Amino acid sequence: MGGVLWTVFYDTIYAFPDREFDRKLGLRSCALEFEKNPKMYLTGIASLAVASWLIGGYTAGILNAPFLASLAGVSAHFAWQLNKLDITSQKTCWKLFVSNRYLALILLSGIIIGKKWN
Repeated sequence: MGGVLWTVFYDTIYAFPDREFDRKLGLRSCALEFEKNPKMYLTGIASLAVASWLIGGYTAGILNAPFLASLAGVSAHFAWQLNKLDITSQKTCWKLFVSNRYLALILLSGIIIGKKWN
């Protein structure tokens, strides 16, 4: 579930510059649905993603210091993206979209090290 929510998060950021195209096509994209208050919606989605990963870590038996530290890093990365978000800037949206590879590395390293930690 965390992965699905994260995908909605970064894909919505990617889609913000194309809102007019979506509007012309009659699409009901997240970018259009969230455009009036994007940071509120994306904060909720990011929070639910982190909560899902926390539950997943608990279920997998890796709720330890390395895994929790990675979730703190993931949360900080989400916060950084939300702080920098400018839905009118294609360049900024692209930069934030691409930065999610680092979020993936942070989360993956926490899972791997957390598993070895046990």
